[in-house]
Amino acid sequence: MAHGGGQVPVSCSLCEEDTRIKWKCLNCDMLMCDKCKEKIHVKFKFAKDHKVVTIEEVGLHKDEIDLSNISCQTHAGQTCVLFCKSCVYLVCPLCISETHNGHGLVTIREGYEILIGKLKTGGKIMGTNINKLEKKKKKKKNCG
Repeated sequence: MAHGGGQVPVSCSLCEEDTRIKWKCLNCDMLMCDKCKEKIHVKFKFAKDHKVVTIEEVGLHKDEIDLSNISCQTHAGQTCVLFCKSCVYLVCPLCISETHNGHGLVTIREGYEILIGKLKTGGKIMGTNINKLEKKKKKKKNCG
């Protein structure tokens, strides 16, 4: 039987049964229900040092993403040091001297924030467009 475009509910990474996800351990990258957070995750070695956040807080923790030591896609053995806003590209010192000198260069973190902002804006626009299309679809159903 084929399903519609519905989303499959995510289950707890530990018990794999409960779909009422309340927590995420940023260290283990695990989604957890209340029971597993209290009874199972605490038994992990070094769990007391782990950062466990509520599911609502996921994405608010910038320290989740390590933006250091990103290898340059152009120059082997080089590490990216800045983000070129002009080309929307991560650049190493060789990239800057060869191609990107004089371009709008910002820190990698700033570049990340710019791109996340664009994604969020794009997501909102898509949501608005989907709503408009669904309204048109309902109108056509009612007319036809």
